[in-house]
Amino acid sequence: DYKVSQMKEHQNIINDRKILEIAKSFKGATVISNDIAMRIRARSLKLKSEPLQKHRHDDVENLEFIEVIHINSNQKEFIPSAKDVDFGKKFSLFTNVEFICDDTGEHVLCLYKHDGFHIIDDKRLRKLVVKPRNKEQIFFLNMLLDKDLPIVVCAGVTGSGKNLLSLQGALKYTQNSTNKLHSGVKYCRNTITAGDSEAQLGFLKGDEAAKLGVFTYPLYDAVTTYVEIEQEDAIANKKAISISSTKDFMEEHGIEIININQMRGANLSGFLIFDEWQNSSASVNKLMLTRIIEGSKVVIIGDLHQIDHPHLSKYNNGLAVMLKHAKTSDIVGGVTMSRVVRGRIAAFADANL
Repeated sequence: DYKVSQMKEHQNIINDRKILEIAKSFKGATVISNDIAMRIRARSLKLKSEPLQKHRHDDVENLEFIEVIHINSNQKEFIPSAKDVDFGKKFSLFTNVEFICDDTGEHVLCLYKHDGFHIIDDKRLRKLVVKPRNKEQIFFLNMLLDKDLPIVVCAGVTGSGKNLLSLQGALKYTQNSTNKLHSGVKYCRNTITAGDSEAQLGFLKGDEAAKLGVFTYPLYDAVTTYVEIEQEDAIANKKAISISSTKDFMEEHGIEIININQMRGANLSGFLIFDEWQNSSASVNKLMLTRIIEGSKVVIIGDLHQIDHPHLSKYNNGLAVMLKHAKTSDIVGGVTMSRVVRGRIAAFADANL
C-alpha cells in the first residue's frame, strides 16, 4: 500500500515515487539513477542521490592505448628481436608501443604483434596522399595498413582526422590486396541523428541511395578532401592533374555505401568502415561483425563525446565495447585520438563546449 498510489499522476511518475517512498523508509539510503528529474526529487526529500556512473571503472576514457617503455639508446637495436616480457610487460597482440630513449630523447613507435615489436616506418606513411600529422595518427594509419590485423577501433574527438585517415587506409590497403574477392571499400554510418527524430531514414525523400546520402556526408567530405590534397600534390610536383567527381572517384575505387538496416542475412567482404559507432549498441556490433567474411578488414570509428542515441551511454555503446576488447583480444587493435587537426574553431569547441 503505497501512499503515492493515491496521486493522480502518470504511471511512470507513480513508479518513481514508489521507489523514493521505499528509499525514505531506510535510514541513510542513496538513490542511484541517471534520471536527473528523479535525482532532484530525491534530494528535495532529503535523500542522498548520485548518478550510476560515479564510481564506474569500465570507462574506456581511462584506458591507455599507447604503452610507453623507457630505454637507453644503446637498447634500440634490440627492439625488433625483443618480446614484451623482456621489459616486464604483458601486451595483447596489436598493441601500440612507444619507446623513449631517456638519454637522447628519441622516440621509436612500434606495433606489438605475435613475433615481437615491429618498428613503424613513418617515412613510408608520410609519402601517402593523406599524411599523418601526429603520433596518434601514425599509430592509426599503421594499423589500417597492417594485413595481420582484422579489426581496428579508433575513438577520436571531432576533427581528429578519423574519416580521412580511414579513407586513405582503405585505398592503400585495397590497392595492395592480392585477393580480388575481398577488394572494394564499404562504408556504413549509423543513422541515428543528433536529436532530430523527424530525420530518421524512413522520413527522408528519395530512394535508398538518396536517403543514405544524407547520412554519409562525412564520406563524401573525406573523398573531396582526398582529391583536393592529391591535386595540390600534383601541382607542387608538376605532375598531371587528375580531375574526377566524387561519384567517379567512388566508382573507380569501388567505394560502396551499405545500409545498416538491411544487413540481416548479408555477407560483407573487403575493407569495411563503420562510422559514428558510438551510436550503435552491442547488439548492432554482433549484427554487423557476424556478417564479415574471413580475409576482410573492419575499421570502427566514432567519438565517445557525441552520443545521440537516447538509450546509450559512454559505457555501453558499440564503440566503447570494441575499445575494451582491443585491450584483451588478439584480433582487435585500438587507438584514441585526442588532438583536433581540423582548425582552431573546432579545437575550441571540443575543449570548451
